[in-house]
Amino acid sequence: MAAVNLQAAGWMPSLDLHRPVPNIVLPLGMIHVPAPTSQVVNLLYSLLTLQIFNGLSMKNKSLLLASLIFGIVLITGCTTTPVVVSQKEVARKDIEKISKIEIFYQPSEYVVMDLGGSSASGVAGIFGVFGTIAGIAIDASSKLTFRERASARSKEFTDLLKAEKAPDINALQAEYLAALIKKSGRDVKLTSIAQPTEIASLMDVKKPTDNNLNDHQGYARLILRVTSGYTAESATSSYKSLAATEYVLRDHEGKRLVSENLINKDNGETYMTFDRLKSSSKVAAESLGKNTIAQADEIFRQTFDLSSTTN
Repeated sequence: MAAVNLQAAGWMPSLDLHRPVPNIVLPLGMIHVPAPTSQVVNLLYSLLTLQIFNGLSMKNKSLLLASLIFGIVLITGCTTTPVVVSQKEVARKDIEKISKIEIFYQPSEYVVMDLGGSSASGVAGIFGVFGTIAGIAIDASSKLTFRERASARSKEFTDLLKAEKAPDINALQAEYLAALIKKSGRDVKLTSIAQPTEIASLMDVKKPTDNNLNDHQGYARLILRVTSGYTAESATSSYKSLAATEYVLRDHEGKRLVSENLINKDNGETYMTFDRLKSSSKVAAESLGKNTIAQADEIFRQTFDLSSTTN
């Protein structure tokens, strides 16, 4: 935009830095004002030295100046919006150096848990007196704690899918992600590892856990940890899907480059009871698989898709 010489146009007197500026009392609330540009400072100072401004009452001077400063806040605020930089962009140079990547994943172990039987109050709120009686009956008949029931049902559901030779959705996710990364021109290999048993998260492991370290030299590491299954909020709630993938990308020396936790809840696949969930186990697992594949797309976008600059 071309500069406008207001002084030459007769709209503004020349600035006299030795001329005192009128004492202006601003209204309450005008406390924080972002630093304006030098042009805006000159404009304000010039306004203060205008004869017409000096002729205003103190109240009108304060209101006029407050309005001008409010306008400056709006203008400068639009240009000072913080820019959020994605982890990928911060680590772009390190990611560009990666030519070999090893993906670590764990065999699928499904989670099935519900809060049914833990309290009759939730049932009463839905079905009244009869619900309370039903809830008490559930409490009395169940000798398992929440943790024990979740562990037992998770194992039963996982064993059922293994017996039915259902595809391992964790392996499918890792293979799909590997194919995407290969298309970017990198060498990729897959390694299946056991579920972590220690308190420390697998995401913080900086070196491969097996003894064949020579096989992993020079490879960056992409570690996946998937939690998938079905959860119910109470004894009367339907089982709804849950798929979460936690991942971390490290370079070959173990430096953490990108890490994130992706979650998909309630994809529409619901089951009224655990028995119904078991009777449709393959369909239920396939539904979760769709979520984990979608998460693999997102992992690639957040790591090796360097053509994209979004988060």
